Amino acid sequence: MRNRDKTAEQIVDDLLDIGHTARSLGVETVVFSGLVIRRDGVPMDRKRKAVNRMLRERCAVDNFIFLLNDNIIYEDIDETDRIHLLEGGSVKLANNILDSLNSLH
Repeated sequence: MRNRDKTAEQIVDDLLDIGHTARSLGVETVVFSGLVIRRDGVPMDRKRKAVNRMLRERCAVDNFIFLLNDNIIYEDIDETDRIHLLEGGSVKLANNILDSLNSLH
């Protein structure tokens, strides 16, 4: 994300390449977690939103699962480093992952 030379589309392409590699190695279900909100500025948040939007669309096309994390908000992010989740945010992320895995059955 911080690499200014990489566009949101290039990031999505890189992520999907990993998913396709996993699938070619026999992984049946590939789940991509949407990027979580951060406190490091508007340009980075725009890029995060663009990555999530494109990744969600492309996951649907490529039959991957996209895990939405929009329930994680600014108050769930550490104000000191502006990136890491506080305990409440970690709980939300864990629950999002568990809900996603439970829906596979």
